[in-house]
Amino acid sequence: MKIKYSLWALLGLALFLALFTLKGVITLDPDFGYRLRTGQMIASGIVPKTDPYTYTMPSFPYVEHAVSVAVMWATLYPKVGRIGISIVHALVALAALIIATKRVDTTQKSSRYNLATKPFGLELGIAGIFPVLLAFATILPFAGIRAQTISWIFISVFFYVILNRDLWKRFKLFTPLFFLLWANTHGSWSAALAVLGFLTAYRSLMAKKILWTDGILTLTSLLITLINPYGIGVWREVWSSLSDSSLRWRILEWMPSFLFVDLSFIAFFTISTFFVVKYRKYFLTETFLVYTLVLSQAILSRRHIPLWIFLALPMTIQAVWYLFDEIKPIKFGEKRFKIIYKYAWIFSIIILVLKIGYGYRDAKTLSEQAYYPVQAIAYLNEHTPEGEIFSTYSWGGYLIWKMPEKKVFIDGRMPSWKRGTAPENELTNAYTVYEEILKEETNYKDIFENFNVRTVLINTESSESDESSSLQIWYESILTKLGHEPNHFDFQQTLRDDGWETIYKDSIATIYQK
Repeated sequence: MKIKYSLWALLGLALFLALFTLKGVITLDPDFGYRLRTGQMIASGIVPKTDPYTYTMPSFPYVEHAVSVAVMWATLYPKVGRIGISIVHALVALAALIIATKRVDTTQKSSRYNLATKPFGLELGIAGIFPVLLAFATILPFAGIRAQTISWIFISVFFYVILNRDLWKRFKLFTPLFFLLWANTHGSWSAALAVLGFLTAYRSLMAKKILWTDGILTLTSLLITLINPYGIGVWREVWSSLSDSSLRWRILEWMPSFLFVDLSFIAFFTISTFFVVKYRKYFLTETFLVYTLVLSQAILSRRHIPLWIFLALPMTIQAVWYLFDEIKPIKFGEKRFKIIYKYAWIFSIIILVLKIGYGYRDAKTLSEQAYYPVQAIAYLNEHTPEGEIFSTYSWGGYLIWKMPEKKVFIDGRMPSWKRGTAPENELTNAYTVYEEILKEETNYKDIFENFNVRTVLINTESSESDESSSLQIWYESILTKLGHEPNHFDFQQTLRDDGWETIYKDSIATIYQK
């Protein structure tokens, strides 16, 4: 039976959807556990205003900046499990990618459009445009059951409307409502609001008059973000993360992009910046300036790479087409371009395949069974320990989920939780103290005695399941090159020397008790 060419486009999108879904099914994000429990609390009518999960900072103001996502997880999890939630996130991610490509100017659907979507004569649609393949490969590691993924649809829609003057005139009155929804979904609204403010100021400057409507809408959008269960606390949460420069050197996802060898990002970055800069005269100046601004943020922190991808993808496609229009009149120009385009498509496919392969391997190492102390927690649930538990930072969210009767020392919400003073028997910055304990920069005995810590749950020394181990090796190599001496303090050996008994051990986790 002859297959219609349009079916290939559907197969391409189905493959994207399957890979997005698989990423969420395999990988268990460290934030899933505590966000699920918070969603359950909010769905039951209890909005936690101070930290309900730790014994180190219980009075610290807690803000769940992804309220609607947390409630959605809590609602869906008992019915469809993580697989169902993963499908929802995958659909949102795919929709965001499709919306981003809709910004491409297709008013000239001539040979260049057919060339882009039919590199080998097959109607591949969106999957036939090679920058889309590189963009997909770049954002795939960020996909999964994460609140950030849901924000992608807001990012794509925002750029789709704000950078199109006609659409902006038609829909700008809905901007405050849009930011109201976004402010209750994920903290990335702050980046979009900054872009909105920049464009309002720039357009007013170019018009040589104050655009009052745009200015009022920008201010209203800013103020309406206060309508959430935490009020101004959402602003405080966003600011604490953005202003904490130490995150870029302490947390993997916040680190600068140039410290990582990501073939898909490098390829997309190279192609995009070269062609967009080369043909910048064809873009509105304001669009090019936003492109540069968001790119700088993506370079400074890999967390912002998806934000830039959804902005840069249609511009990159458009710029490649401008090259085609430029060389087409040249003798043999179109023929040579087709050859180069096919090689670019093959090159992108190779990178995508490699990214899928390495991504699947990395995803497996971060699966629940391979990364988290599943059996160790089962042991602790059967033998409930007295006193408090000190555990590995990246396991905090999982313990909040799987051992709700016990509070934790530290979890993934807390790297930027800082205060000048703290109530008695609380810490001013639990993450800093956690690091100091593992580096012998503070006396763990005093901390443990103060909080009645009688159990330590930590990754087994030979285990490669903890990302902090591989990260530590990489980080120490960087420090050594910069002239710093690496810290080789063995916390677990110190525990054993001090009489802590190993009561449980498997390939992932070890439990010590005093």
